Amino acid sequence: MRILFVFFTLVQTVYSQHIKQGDSLLSLGFVNEAINVYKKEISPVKFYKIGKALQIKGNYDQASDYYKDYLKKDSLNRAVNYDYALLQLELSRFKEAEMFFKKLVNLEPNALFNYYLGYVLEKQHNTAEAKLFYQRSIACDSLFLKSNYRLAVLLTNEKKFLEAKDICNRFLNNKIRDIDMLKLRAQLYFALNNYLFAIEDFEKLIEYGYEDEFIIEKLAISYYETKEYKKSINLFSKLLDGNEEPNYLMFRAKCNGFLGFPEKAEEDIKRVIELKKFSFENEYFYMAYFFQKDEDFKKAVYYYNMTLKEDKNHLEANYQLIAIKDFLGNSSKQTIQNYKDFLKQFPEVSNEKRGYIMQRLIQLEDNSRSMIFYY
Repeated sequence: MRILFVFFTLVQTVYSQHIKQGDSLLSLGFVNEAINVYKKEISPVKFYKIGKALQIKGNYDQASDYYKDYLKKDSLNRAVNYDYALLQLELSRFKEAEMFFKKLVNLEPNALFNYYLGYVLEKQHNTAEAKLFYQRSIACDSLFLKSNYRLAVLLTNEKKFLEAKDICNRFLNNKIRDIDMLKLRAQLYFALNNYLFAIEDFEKLIEYGYEDEFIIEKLAISYYETKEYKKSINLFSKLLDGNEEPNYLMFRAKCNGFLGFPEKAEEDIKRVIELKKFSFENEYFYMAYFFQKDEDFKKAVYYYNMTLKEDKNHLEANYQLIAIKDFLGNSSKQTIQNYKDFLKQFPEVSNEKRGYIMQRLIQLEDNSRSMIFYY
């Protein structure tokens, strides 16, 4: 009896030595040698070990088969179920991965397993259920980053910007530095037209060394929206280096126009017109507006007329042409008729502008001329 016990102990030691030796070889990068040693093992653990080694080699289908061979012997092993499910996810076998992550959630509903079940459901465009499991993951661990981030992304896609922002703030306001979360919050502030906070986050991203085009673009637009035109020009010029994007040119043109440089604006807008292959009323209108602002009425009238060639029902261009002619001393009779025709053509004109026109008509009819203000 004693001899049998000693023999059994020795056999177990030999078996464990195969695993240890294989693990050692694998850690040194000798994958094939490790597999050969693992094959000498007679316990089911060899299937798992060989599967891991094959996965390292990139033999994913074979690795999957070995994981399944192990699970036939020990179907509830969490580590093997998890590795197998992750491999199926990597192979885009989402239904198979879903089945095993559901199994894991039933075995142990922790933050990690709930996250991956949510993620594999999201991959299958089942966003409602994905959100549910992300929320369950967060219930297990409120600061589980991946679940919070994916939930925030889904909420963003649903245009629930405030809810998504609250998730981002829970991390970022607690000094938890995560670049993806910071990128998301910056874009959320941008979408909410909260440009000052967007600027703060985009500037942080640049400070951290992230200068993706979308970051530079949205920061440049945020500067534009907050009337920091010089900063906006610098960034749009950077974006335009080797990339004549009409939208960037147009923003830079508007910045220069608002800064009082209509010729620079005109140069960029003309290039926009060359690059675009459809209507240009917006470009012509801005050129007209900037020259009008600079009191170059000849060019302003020219570009307003060009605007109307593109769109004869452009309300503001029609109005500004009448206003310029009025300012330059057009006859009262003709101006009165022009304003009346305008009100008839554009009944949807704002109350503010309508009120101004009515007041001006009274003045003209009293034959008294006053200064025109531009709206």
